[in-house]
Amino acid sequence: MHFKMKLLVFLICIFSCGVLCGCRKTPEEVTDRMKDYGENEQITEDVELNYCKPDELKNASIADIDIDTGNIKLPDKVDFSGVEDVCRLHMSYEKDFLADKDKYMQLFGTNKDTFTESYDGVFGTSENYDSNKAKKGFNISENGFMSYYAGVTYDYVEGSNDSGKELQVIPKDEYDIDNDDLSGVKIAFENDETDLFNMCKGAEQWLEVNMPIPQLEYHISDALTRAVKYPEGKKEKTVLSLCAELEYKGIRLNDHLFFSSDDTDEVITGYYVNINYDSPDNISFYSNGDGKIKVDSEEKLEKIVDFKSAVKIVNKTMADFNEIKIDKIIPLYVIYSSQNFENKEYMSSPGKEVEAKPVYAFLIDKKKENEDLGLSKEYEHFIIVDMETGELTTDFEDSNK
Repeated sequence: MHFKMKLLVFLICIFSCGVLCGCRKTPEEVTDRMKDYGENEQITEDVELNYCKPDELKNASIADIDIDTGNIKLPDKVDFSGVEDVCRLHMSYEKDFLADKDKYMQLFGTNKDTFTESYDGVFGTSENYDSNKAKKGFNISENGFMSYYAGVTYDYVEGSNDSGKELQVIPKDEYDIDNDDLSGVKIAFENDETDLFNMCKGAEQWLEVNMPIPQLEYHISDALTRAVKYPEGKKEKTVLSLCAELEYKGIRLNDHLFFSSDDTDEVITGYYVNINYDSPDNISFYSNGDGKIKVDSEEKLEKIVDFKSAVKIVNKTMADFNEIKIDKIIPLYVIYSSQNFENKEYMSSPGKEVEAKPVYAFLIDKKKENEDLGLSKEYEHFIIVDMETGELTTDFEDSNK
């Protein structure tokens, strides 16, 4: 993907088109890959459900699964030890967020005189600011969406170089912050070398101070270094991309799967933040996805479908598929929204009320990083089981009908 589009249009294409457009119909190349799994002629089959208290989920393990899972290959372990409560969350996107624009323009050092345009879109009213001289671009929208790009990232977005040729961005080293040992891992920027672990903690602190969302905690979960090459033969520069997830009482908001149905207006979405650095102290890119979301209220669940029952549901529902290798099983809050393009109702319109439901997420085939900015945790396929109802949803062709 080339990022030569201006401001909000360019950023919507990066962060929103997958949910707003791309997943309304399964892409042909994904459909081809699904053929490898076969077809399921036995879509639904009754499963006797057992329930547990939410705090019992901490002790769930693969060793508890004493059933023949047949074609379903489970990972070696799961870790639900951080779960504090399991709830149904009532959430909403910000509205009238432009009233706070001065604070955020000051935060990012944006000059009001660089205003370029204002227009209405999927995020409500949006304002753009751009300065080629300062190498800074900034967008802020009515529903809380913000994006900022500067320095090396501005060069890449705008193609700022003497030859008129495009800059190249080459992925280098990727890190799973939750699982990798970061001891001794250094990031070599143009003039500085710094500790990756400290960079991640510093980014979390910056987000908590400057982009607080009450009741939710930020966690940097993934990192990727990229080399930016200039066509004039200048020395290449390093950019560090970080992915931040939000967590509610030990369960993270979904940043792994996105889905919308051809039959209904329902959308399964999530929340994520991307932040890039081109030096230890300089943020060169920031985006909060589809807008700023907040928790309005919670409904605590006194009992949930236990882990073993969730595995049984997946096993029996997907029984006639060929072998399915589950790479990861994690608890998630998936956000359920709706959209109607004809009525100009979008999944994250200003003030839009949405619901976040707790699920067991069975994730299959992590997508290769193919964007030039930001960092994604999305998987090629998923199976989710609602912790409250046991309902199963998947993006395998025809398997949720």
